[in-house]
Amino acid sequence: MDRTLARYIAPRLRRFREVSCGYPCDMTETEWSESLSKMQTAFDRLVADECCCDFDPSVQEGLDLFAQHFRGLWW
Repeated sequence: MDRTLARYIAPRLRRFREVSCGYPCDMTETEWSESLSKMQTAFDRLVADECCCDFDPSVQEGLDLFAQHFRGLWW
């Protein structure tokens, strides 16, 4: 189910990054952009199955950021 959800989330997260015009009040625009980039990389790697993602710290960081900022992903 993880790759199925990643396949759904990855393109929507990519589009969100393209059209997003704001950022959370507790972050700078640069911090938000970097966080979104890390999230996107994590989901792209999960979709591509490029790694043994269970042990990849960059994938885990992106997933943690996604969970942490889930409610901030709106347009």
